Amino acid sequence: MLSMTDLYLNVRQSERILANTCFAEKALRATRRWKLCDDDRTILKGFAGLSEGASAFTLSNSSLRSASCRALVDSFREYWEASLPVDVPAYFFTFTCDVGFTSDRLAVIRLRAFRRMLADALRQIGLSGISQLEIQAVVNYPQQGAGRTLILHAHSILWGVSKLRAIRTVIDELNADPRWSNPLSATPIVCRRLKGGMFEALPLCYYLDKMPIAGKNRVPYRKKPGEYRFRDTMAGYRPELALRVMEALSQISMFDAVVATGDGVHVRRAWESRLAAAFPQLRRPDRDYLEDVALAWTSMREMNGSKNFLSINLIG
Repeated sequence: MLSMTDLYLNVRQSERILANTCFAEKALRATRRWKLCDDDRTILKGFAGLSEGASAFTLSNSSLRSASCRALVDSFREYWEASLPVDVPAYFFTFTCDVGFTSDRLAVIRLRAFRRMLADALRQIGLSGISQLEIQAVVNYPQQGAGRTLILHAHSILWGVSKLRAIRTVIDELNADPRWSNPLSATPIVCRRLKGGMFEALPLCYYLDKMPIAGKNRVPYRKKPGEYRFRDTMAGYRPELALRVMEALSQISMFDAVVATGDGVHVRRAWESRLAAAFPQLRRPDRDYLEDVALAWTSMREMNGSKNFLSINLIG
């Protein structure tokens, strides 16, 4: 008989599969009037994970992402039950900084620089955990006519015995560091302790490893006047904007997006093994492959879509 935890996780898995498929289909709706050959259509569906044309582990593949979140849940649960006490303190973090902000028109994705910033912050915080990178669009900040804002950011599930006061001190120091500022005056690092401990952390894996099915609204942070936060929204998140996000995700390796710290390396290794076993036909995307993906998008956009959307420049 399934436990209540298993039933709940199965429901979350079904929801994630549906949401990921909806995102992929929404993004591809923006290409319905594009003049493409059958091969290009197949390539696009492969990028989105809606056909067997996918050939690599990239973040845009909705089928891969649906399997990935379950692999992360199972790997995290396996490690937790074998190695962690039930009452170990657990936390949920969100990280944003200036290097993750770019325009959707001339998108420069500074992946390597952001990963360095994230790794440095995680070392200073001193907890074990798993982090995952994500790209989302801010729909209510048009940059004075210069397009919408895309944000490369990260969510983390961290655990350890450090006192909350010490963790808060480090976070306050990082948030005061100019390197962690951003153009939207959003609080760079946000943390909350998970009152349910690992029982609450387990289903949060589905949030950690989710596709950008919604956009973000920039809203005032009531606890800190003059600062802002981001909230999910579907309003204004049109298919062409979702497609632009998918274009960026198709140029990022799944394995570059998941970052482990401390004992989180055990979870990451198990997650990676599960994914590799589930998708033996997919390759690990190297620099040449990702450059070919960028060229494919450039070729398709020469005659299709908004002329404001220039080639995405992925650094790292």
